[in-house]
Amino acid sequence: MWTGPVAGRTTQMHHTPQKISLIAQTQAVLLEGMRQRRWQHELPGERVLSRELRISRWTLRAALAELSRNGYLRISQGMPCAITPRAVQSRQRAPASRKVALLLPAPLTKLRLFVSLWVDELRIILNGEGIQLSIHDLPKAYRANPRHVLASLVDKHPYNDWVPVLSTRPMQDWFQTRSEFVLIAGTRFEGIHLPAVDITSHAAGVHAAHTLLGLGHRQLALFTPRVGTAGVLATETGLRQAIGKAKYAAANLTAVSCDEETADICRAVDRLLADPVRPTVLIGARAAVMLTAFSHLMRLGLRVPQDISLLSIEWESFLDMVVPRIAHYEISPAQFARQIARGLLRSSSGNTEAVYLTPQFIPGGSLRRLAAPGPA
Repeated sequence: MWTGPVAGRTTQMHHTPQKISLIAQTQAVLLEGMRQRRWQHELPGERVLSRELRISRWTLRAALAELSRNGYLRISQGMPCAITPRAVQSRQRAPASRKVALLLPAPLTKLRLFVSLWVDELRIILNGEGIQLSIHDLPKAYRANPRHVLASLVDKHPYNDWVPVLSTRPMQDWFQTRSEFVLIAGTRFEGIHLPAVDITSHAAGVHAAHTLLGLGHRQLALFTPRVGTAGVLATETGLRQAIGKAKYAAANLTAVSCDEETADICRAVDRLLADPVRPTVLIGARAAVMLTAFSHLMRLGLRVPQDISLLSIEWESFLDMVVPRIAHYEISPAQFARQIARGLLRSSSGNTEAVYLTPQFIPGGSLRRLAAPGPA
């Protein structure tokens, strides 16, 4: 199986969670309350806490569950949430002296939901360690020659650590020449020796190829962004290597580059369908592309999976709302954030380790088994 100043020592909380990232904000409020020793041994009941924080009990339960996973609470059915020594003994910190910068190609609201979720989780974890997280969305740093932009940014903002997200080859090359500590959030390009937290994109490509070939598909099409990240390239490499080694008759992978714009995706789908040997399955490196392709196929009167199958390499929550559910690879944003935090907490100039997380394959209902010829 294949496996995102609060309350003090007063009688009332003066800060309540904000609407943005409500679960994450709730965790922060509760954790700070425990650190300030507002509660000595256990938390009040759910009804009392939800009323005091002015949040739903569902939101509260989600926050409590995450605090339990991180070792700050012990939850037993029918018993109050017990505060662990880790929470009680956590040192109360002065304003953070260590600062971490997250570098993004666009504002969080315009990126994948997965990124927003793990960034929220990372902020909570680092805040608990007295580390300040700052976010810089700088599209110019993601252009073909980012040297001057990155140099100006780093010189003006002397952070202790840098975490580039969805970074390009030129960005990784530039950071590798610098003395600052850099942790790549994503896949490293060949020849890059910076520490990284990565999803096993190559292995996902291999697994996808074997799954689709096993279902009888021989004509595969892969949608990739025009400016591909190292993760996308690794996925395509994994697909091609697995198809080549399988030695099935007439097995072929067609890669199609397109922007994440509706019109461009629809044109790409139309070109593939017009091919005399049209694909039986469409694979998306980006979940949003798969959603547009799905709706365009419906508009053309084609059924999924009866007429054509779909598979998304990445996961977004909206994939779970589509009927039939689109097959995809899924990973926990909280797990990704914890690995990023661990990499930062053990940062050193000589660290070149890459941590790889394996996503879980969710079959969904968008893949059809075909009758196909066997090996050549």
